[in-house]
Order: sequence, then structure tokens, then C-alpha cells
Amino acid sequence: ARDLVEHKPKMSPKAAEMMLRICDFTQEFASTAFSEKSAHASELLRKRDIFLRDLRERGPKLSGPELLEVTRLSQVLQVMWELLGARLGMMDAIK
Repeated sequence: ARDLVEHKPKMSPKAAEMMLRICDFTQEFASTAFSEKSAHASELLRKRDIFLRDLRERGPKLSGPELLEVTRLSQVLQVMWELLGARLGMMDAIK
């Protein structure tokens, strides 16, 4: 994201929409990951999978800089999913 701030590239609507989806996922993760409820975990996984599928389909249509930034930010989805898995595992161990 630093590259976006530094270089301020123009974003196509497709790239902007994909980046907004990553931001939405991040907000949803933050609101559910540390609650006692694990019901949203499967929904987060579904959204992550849909996003990654869309990235594979739309990626070739993005410009080089757009694709680079979207794929960099999309790695956050995997890290958050792994953190959520660890959190759920700890919650199960405590019960």
C-alpha cells in the first residue's frame, strides 16, 4: 500500500473494487476474529475463496501496477485466515 501512497497510480474501477473488498474483509475480520463466536469463520472463508477466484479471473485484465498492488494486499487475506484458525483452535482448547 505504500506504493499506492508514494506513486499515486490511477486505478481502474475493477482494481479499486477488488481493493475495497480486501478492506471490507479486513474490517469484518477485525470485528469477528476476537469475539467468542466462531460462526462467521465459514463466511470469511467463503468470501476469501470468492475473492481469490475473482483475482484469478480478473487479474489478467488489470494493468501491471494494479495487479501487483492487488496481489500484495490479497496476501493479507491468507494471513488473517491463518490467524483466525489459530484463534479458533485456542478457543476450542480452552473449552
